[in-house]
Amino acid sequence: MLKGELDRPRWLIWLYTQDDEEEIWQNEQSWYKSNPGLGVIKKWSFLRQMIEEAKTSNSTRAFVLAKDFNLKQNSAAAWLQDGDINNPAEFTPDRFKGYYYIGSLDFAETTDLCNAKALFVDKETMQTYTMTMYFIPEDKADAILEDENKLNPEKKNYREWAKKGLVTICPGSEIDAVYVVKWFYSLYEQYKMTPFKIGYDNWHAKDFKKLTAEYFGEEVLERINMDFLSLSGPMRVVESDLKSKKLNYNNNEIDRWCLKNTSYKTNNLGLIMPVKKHGQSKNRIDGALGFIIAYASYSRFKSEYLDRIS
Repeated sequence: MLKGELDRPRWLIWLYTQDDEEEIWQNEQSWYKSNPGLGVIKKWSFLRQMIEEAKTSNSTRAFVLAKDFNLKQNSAAAWLQDGDINNPAEFTPDRFKGYYYIGSLDFAETTDLCNAKALFVDKETMQTYTMTMYFIPEDKADAILEDENKLNPEKKNYREWAKKGLVTICPGSEIDAVYVVKWFYSLYEQYKMTPFKIGYDNWHAKDFKKLTAEYFGEEVLERINMDFLSLSGPMRVVESDLKSKKLNYNNNEIDRWCLKNTSYKTNNLGLIMPVKKHGQSKNRIDGALGFIIAYASYSRFKSEYLDRIS
């Protein structure tokens, strides 16, 4: 109607929204502009509580601005700030020698990174610690960094990361699940670390499931669906633990890069799930998904796991 494409003289249209975002934080009386039923349909206490949560959580902030104040949000928003992510704390694997862990896998076959994690919990402090390995096909690792090669749009030197022990380079153009399972098994060989559960994304995971069952038993496998319901809660806990420095990822630079690449999308129930920042393929988020999958598995079996590590 604003464009003159429709003529509806009997229509009276009201648009309930704020003049700008700034007034939301500075003047709660302005909330009536986008909430004419405030105090009757929606409680003041509820909206005040949501505003307080939004001050410390980017994902809650996006949901509140969109759903309670009708301000459009986009996928460019970062999930976490640098100060939330950066954590120089480190640990040695010997600290968890003989421990059970919660494993996770975000699998990929070709151009994406593949990420495997082992999550440990210190029962005395309830701090969480992760050991991580990334996997990449040789074709991608050797893509020329200076050109616009679609195999390596992020222009990262995977060979250099491999020298640091952060990446395993798999021969050819695909990631073979055997390399991933052998990494998990190497934790047992070197440190007697045993998986209590290994959460995984079912995408292309057939070979991984078969090999994992052969090495550790089928009962350790835990499928984590890539949907709002499965990922929202764990994603918020990862966010909280990173901000409070309760999650020690051993200062892994690829983990840090993936976390900085991560944005989020929100559904109409306020649930969130991770997406690539700006929707760009070069913004790899596989490491962030590895954290979230590990936390999802941990939340399902928390009591049993803590009993096992007593």
